[in-house]
Amino acid sequence: MIKISLSETENHFRLECTGHSLENNEPCARVSTALDMLKLFFTKNLEKTKRVHGLTLLVFNKQGLTKEKKKLLEDSILYFYELKKLYGSSIQIYENNEVKEHG
Repeated sequence: MIKISLSETENHFRLECTGHSLENNEPCARVSTALDMLKLFFTKNLEKTKRVHGLTLLVFNKQGLTKEKKKLLEDSILYFYELKKLYGSSIQIYENNEVKEHG
């Protein structure tokens, strides 16, 4: 199971992804690619990153985000919800430590 945890404070947004797909490699590949793109697009806004086998952590500093970057981050998070719709048996999304079912 791929578990995506989203949490937010006044100054930070944290995205943590753990696990692997139970079905095939496609869900993992799509989630990993999205995480890699986020890391690339937000390099200057990341306070912490970590990537080891089965774990990716991105901690964004919200204070440095322009209006356009905030919108890009929001749209990127919505993409994870779209992936959950496609791969519901492989992806769970947690917001502030609670499972949220969207769509």
